[in-house]
Amino acid sequence: MSRIAYLRKAEKMLSKVLDMPTGGVDIQKEDQEIKEQNAKKNAEINGKTIVTEIRYSLMNEKPFAENVDEIIHMSDGDARTNAKEGNFVSIMKHTPAVILDNVEGAEDLEVIIRFDALYLASREEGALEGHYHALGAEITKQLPELISNPDAIVRMDNGRLNIFAEMSTAKGNNGIIAIELNTVKDINSKNTKYNLVVSAFSAKDNYVRSILQKRADSVEYMKKDLSQVNHQLYEWLATVNERSDGSSTTTNSIRDNAEKVNNKVENSGERFSLSSIANTFFGNPDMSADDFSKANYKETKAYKSYVKQCLNNMRQTRKNFNENTAKKEIEDAIDGIIRVAVAAKKAGYDIYDNPSEQNVRDSKDRLLFSSLEPNNDFFTSSDISTICDKRKNFTQIYEDIVRLEEEKGVPKGKRFFDNVAFCK
Repeated sequence: MSRIAYLRKAEKMLSKVLDMPTGGVDIQKEDQEIKEQNAKKNAEINGKTIVTEIRYSLMNEKPFAENVDEIIHMSDGDARTNAKEGNFVSIMKHTPAVILDNVEGAEDLEVIIRFDALYLASREEGALEGHYHALGAEITKQLPELISNPDAIVRMDNGRLNIFAEMSTAKGNNGIIAIELNTVKDINSKNTKYNLVVSAFSAKDNYVRSILQKRADSVEYMKKDLSQVNHQLYEWLATVNERSDGSSTTTNSIRDNAEKVNNKVENSGERFSLSSIANTFFGNPDMSADDFSKANYKETKAYKSYVKQCLNNMRQTRKNFNENTAKKEIEDAIDGIIRVAVAAKKAGYDIYDNPSEQNVRDSKDRLLFSSLEPNNDFFTSSDISTICDKRKNFTQIYEDIVRLEEEKGVPKGKRFFDNVAFCK
């Protein structure tokens, strides 16, 4: 090819490229390749590895009321697009004080809702499949205020919060806003924790009464004047309180156990779990459960020294010792046992530390928490922590642990509570 012919060909190619808005680059192809690469990446959240597929969900940061108006008047095509992309809408930047002050484990996170959940909550009908709650624009716009100033907050058996507030529609007068706390979502290509509103709707009396009877775990908050402003809800919540206060067979069994043990251990000098832990980590055996919960025991020198001591013991006894695995196992065990001991203390009980042999009881090397250890052949300390995350009330924690051990066939004598006793 002559030099002139070559230059002419090059000129044509350059002209073609310059006429293309992307400069000749196949943007769609490159975007797809990037998505496939990102989908294989592991996200690090709170020290845990989460393998996730990047959905490229987006957060709509416009004022909430403006978003509600747009959704009410949104075209079917735009609704399907937002739902398909899994987009979210911000309700408020911070979690209200009423939740932070009354719900254990709640964090001050942005409160959000999925686009499709908001679409179904606010509209009477539309392009998306699902149950439409028909709250309308006016009531839907009040969600930030209803969450911030509820009549009551109830922890349900699935761990979620149900926010109860007045919300009058043709479908009922009882507003229910379901919230999932501290959930990780991949939004704007970043894994972040949020407090997620799962649904919002109004319901009739029989529905509210039914879910409280069947699925409520504990009442986290009630307005002081609830008996005057919503007496019916007040009465329904009272039945939940009665269950969680200890009218169950399990609680009576614990109380009976405590009464038998009280006189025996009152002056014996035996150690109690929470008192022993508080004394070891903070040098204060009289520390209250609330004060202990607020303190960060993992930052104490005593805690770090204890973990190190346990690691040394495991290093000598385990054939295939892995320090990272062993350390996590130790920390999980301590966390689960402490949470059970704290829950028991808040319910008015100490756990009597009663090893069978005197030399074991007096040994500095023995586990601080006595026999309060799960049988790892059947279930682990992480199972205990999961139960404590789900159940705030000690009676329910006790019942769930006992039920789990029965389901997994843990032999009697090797169960979590078998070698301890309760005392008031």
